[in-house]
Amino acid sequence: METKLEFSNDEVWEKIPKFDNFYEAHLVMTKEIFIECYKKWILEEDKEFEVWLEGYSATGQEGKHQYIGKEKAKDFKEACYKAIKKWCNNDKDFEEYYDSEKCTFWGCRCFDNEADSMYFD
Repeated sequence: METKLEFSNDEVWEKIPKFDNFYEAHLVMTKEIFIECYKKWILEEDKEFEVWLEGYSATGQEGKHQYIGKEKAKDFKEACYKAIKKWCNNDKDFEEYYDSEKCTFWGCRCFDNEADSMYFD
């Protein structure tokens, strides 16, 4: 099973070889990569993000942009995941319609501010 972590520095990510388990990766991890991982996931404090969902207009229906909530997270992608999961009360809609790669729910994009989320209003 391959797990991909996200790094603030794409060059560092490219230096990490793909492994089947953490133990193998740990054996060859360089000091530079270890420090970057440590900074990103251990030392870096969570930031607070607002999460807004854009409005939509499709199949004769429409909806205005919505404020989803504020979440503390390492990055905006994680904040979207937490906020929408909470907003959906962790029901089946979340698992079925949330795309964590694109940060969309029912195809509507997440934004960190109201102005950007108003595109379809």
